[in-house]
Amino acid sequence: MDVLRILGSTDIEVRRKTLDFLMSLISLRNVKDVVSLLKKEVIKTYSNTDKDQNTKTYQQLLVKALHQCGVKFPITAEVVVPVLMDFLGEGNEKAAESVLEFVREAVTRFPNLQPSIIEKLLLSFPSIKSISVLHAGLWILGEYCTTEDQIRDMMDVVLESIGELPIVDTEIRESAKDDNETSSAPTVVTTSRVTADGTYATQSALSAVTNHNTEKPQLRKFLLDGEFFLGAALATSLTKLSLRYHQVCNNTKSRNKLTAQSMLVLASIIHLGKSTLPKKPISDDDVDWLSLCVRVLNTRSPILVSIFTEACRNSLQDMIGTIDLSKLDLSEDSLVKTDVDALINFSTSLLMLTTVRL
Repeated sequence: MDVLRILGSTDIEVRRKTLDFLMSLISLRNVKDVVSLLKKEVIKTYSNTDKDQNTKTYQQLLVKALHQCGVKFPITAEVVVPVLMDFLGEGNEKAAESVLEFVREAVTRFPNLQPSIIEKLLLSFPSIKSISVLHAGLWILGEYCTTEDQIRDMMDVVLESIGELPIVDTEIRESAKDDNETSSAPTVVTTSRVTADGTYATQSALSAVTNHNTEKPQLRKFLLDGEFFLGAALATSLTKLSLRYHQVCNNTKSRNKLTAQSMLVLASIIHLGKSTLPKKPISDDDVDWLSLCVRVLNTRSPILVSIFTEACRNSLQDMIGTIDLSKLDLSEDSLVKTDVDALINFSTSLLMLTTVRL
């Protein structure tokens, strides 16, 4: 544990090598103490008002170290996850991306942590400032919000982050309102000038000052900037939520209401993309995907429902490598014993690999 004292150094390379060395020494006996001290180091970076590049790099190193602790020793995941989730609202985009990478693994590997992770992510969602972090956050929430309360909370967060609907009509109405306030309430601007004989004279003039409210909801701001790939990610999440809500909710009125809200959001994004309001127009691919999601919500084809609610999660599990080893026959009798100098039968090997993957 004395090695951790070296983290007090201001040299980022010393800190990097210290953490790498520490990860090679960590064991089940000392992992809780290491996580506790790393947690204190994370808190120090929060209180540091001077967020220079070295501080941001150190935050990324701490996130990586805590990530490794949480994966290698699942008993620490319950402590590690809440600490890392605080990085989502920070300005360090790379650290936040690393956090969501770990969160994605955690919700897949540790089902008992899913409720607390989803709750924390929903609370942190409005403070996320990075588009890439929002992409990953929307995917996780859309995939792992499975209960009625979680799905409704997610929908509330989305509606709050996107603002009043429909987007185009609201923006036009607010713009017209600002213009009317400008024309009806001119201000008097007084300036002092020096005349030709050296005396001072006061000059007054009417000036119209436009007071546009630049504070817009989070998702709405990005959509107005032309980030419609984020809108496509939102469409995927809302489609999953709506389809899953039909499976867990018995109230027909509630199911139809949530589906209608999702379709209104998607239709508003398509309308916005085809208007002249955003800084960049929507691409044809994004329009096609948003339209497909609307059709899926309308028809609820069993095949497409299965793809959205089951196949996506299975693909994630294959990517992360979370294979249920209990289903594999790893007994000594099942192992193929082959001489070292024996020739390789490629067709048999390929068949074995295919069987293991399935």
